Amino acid sequence: MFQTYLYNGDDLCYHLVRLEGLKDGILDGQIGVNILPEGLQGNGYLNTMYPYLFLYIGAFLRICRVSIGLSYKTIIFFATLGASVSAYYGVRTLTRSRRSVILATVLYTLMPYRFTNIFSRGDLGETLALAFWPLLLVGLYHICIGDRKKWYLLVIGLTGVLQSHILSAAIAA
Repeated sequence: MFQTYLYNGDDLCYHLVRLEGLKDGILDGQIGVNILPEGLQGNGYLNTMYPYLFLYIGAFLRICRVSIGLSYKTIIFFATLGASVSAYYGVRTLTRSRRSVILATVLYTLMPYRFTNIFSRGDLGETLALAFWPLLLVGLYHICIGDRKKWYLLVIGLTGVLQSHILSAAIAA
């Protein structure tokens, strides 16, 4: 990710077009961009599979004239940071063992499937959704078995997945 180029993943071009389209929609004056104005040869493109909430970070960077590659890498960085934080916090609610929490956080953050999504598939939506899965699973555990007062973990986790990748949200639900 520290290289000047992007790995050519299967869905990378699609997500870069979404990022650029979101920037164009904001510059066109849309509040809550629904239609990417330059998509489909200027006719506009309505996307329903991938929500845009976390792409606004990259879109605002693009508006500030940051390159599309660096904008994309910034989103990936925050997704990785989010995966680490949610894994750490989620596992910490389950155990008091600091060693177990750190081990689980490192294993989740360095999970090969995440790297496959980033470098081979170029799947930005699922990469973002993986940042919320630990909270979702731990929240479900607490509602069913643990402390029911920690229901908010399930809500945050499912909301984050829903705002990242619709198919992952359907699987989670």
